[in-house]
Amino acid sequence: MITARYRSLNFGDATCASSRYRILAYIEGLQARGIEIIPGPADALSPTEDLSQFDGVIIQKKLFSTRKVRRIRAGARRLIYDIDDAIWLPQGRRHHWWTRLRTDWRLRSVVSRADACVVANQVIAARLVPWARRLEVQPMVLDAAMWSPAPLSSEASRDIVLGWSGATGNLRYLEPLEPALAAIQERHPSLRVVVLCGEKPKWSRLRFDHVAWRPGIEAETVSRFSIGLLPLETSAFAGGKSPIKGLQYMASGIPTVATPLAATRELFGASEGAMFAESIEEWQNALGRLIQHPEERASRGAAARLFFLERHTLARGLDFWAQLLAPQ
Repeated sequence: MITARYRSLNFGDATCASSRYRILAYIEGLQARGIEIIPGPADALSPTEDLSQFDGVIIQKKLFSTRKVRRIRAGARRLIYDIDDAIWLPQGRRHHWWTRLRTDWRLRSVVSRADACVVANQVIAARLVPWARRLEVQPMVLDAAMWSPAPLSSEASRDIVLGWSGATGNLRYLEPLEPALAAIQERHPSLRVVVLCGEKPKWSRLRFDHVAWRPGIEAETVSRFSIGLLPLETSAFAGGKSPIKGLQYMASGIPTVATPLAATRELFGASEGAMFAESIEEWQNALGRLIQHPEERASRGAAARLFFLERHTLARGLDFWAQLLAPQ
């Protein structure tokens, strides 16, 4: 029996990773608990839609104009704002002063009017604290049944694979890693590098396999990695990301080498699931160590999987959202 119905105004459609993992992944599980989510892209919201017919409205990451936020607030019985990265910050370019001002207005407008704000990490939480009435940190999650380690029997017989999984827009983080990967590959000729993405990285020195992304192949592909690659740029925007690829590696029971940014460190917590590297030399050293020491690779991978099960499963996320969205 349905006890509550919510309208979700998503940042994107099902092809948008943020909307897929923050909202769409929960729909079936919440339906089983009596909470129905009616999703749709935020930009498709009709001016005439009656939001009062729902028990509440969820805005997923979208920064509407202040006028539209006021209209949504006026029609919504409850308003929830969910955000998983520092969308108010520029990506790869500087904001004009007017853009910065307008973005801050929009962020403050939706956060201050929401009954509750749900964030992916403490970095985002710190930005919203001055305006939020209620602030909840709900980390990124994955389905533990879908994302699992490869069978142990197959690990020993495989070549070592350095793997990266991500959207085409994030190749700019991976491509500068080519010198470190090429140097490692020269020392370990049998080493494979696999990139799961909609496009190929623009590399010229490195031998690599490109797996074209399509729905449903991520879990199987990532589980075949030996070490996950998580490079990021050292920007304020990247510092607020909780990279879903890091969670995919963690759930698959493989160790990660990552850029040491605040939210990325938070994602892995106190586990031994990740090693951190900034310079090309540090990347070479971290990857070389994991390649040469299979026992450390295995122990870090096991630690990553255990931490995932303790903190980042879809079941835990469902408990959180079911409680938050329950009838008032």
